[in-house]
Amino acid sequence: HRELAILSVRSGRRQAAKAEYERTVSLDPRAPMTRVESPRLLADLGDVSGAMHQVQQALHLDRNLGEAYGLRGILQAAQGRNDEALESFERGWRADPPSLEAGMGLARRAMILEDWTTAAERLNACVARFPADVEARRAFAKVLRSEEHTSELQSPCNLVCRLLLEKK
Repeated sequence: HRELAILSVRSGRRQAAKAEYERTVSLDPRAPMTRVESPRLLADLGDVSGAMHQVQQALHLDRNLGEAYGLRGILQAAQGRNDEALESFERGWRADPPSLEAGMGLARRAMILEDWTTAAERLNACVARFPADVEARRAFAKVLRSEEHTSELQSPCNLVCRLLLEKK
């Protein structure tokens, strides 16, 4: 059912995907990753409270599920609960394995606060942990190119990183 749900999402059949995820969860309620994929879909469908409920259930099953913390942070930020979102992102980033969504959330928070050094450090860590992620690479290059950044972002190491990122 999980594979059918994924195929339904890819083909734009979101209601069918929701039904397949519900079947998957009913067949294996202890599958925490399914409980992270399903809430993403619920959030896309506008059911933020249902998504949050499923994320909380996933975290109840596995307190170290970084993806669930990252998604919880996104949902909390969408609700304007920024301090809680920041805490969720921190927990998701410290999880094993860490959540890319959580790392990106922390970087976005630093950018909003115009803390360009912290944003660059967070994004550099995201790129190091998730080298294939294009969004992390683009965000890192953008911060390094930004006119608002501090002079320490112009270090030779960061300039080389920026050039390498822009070539990919």
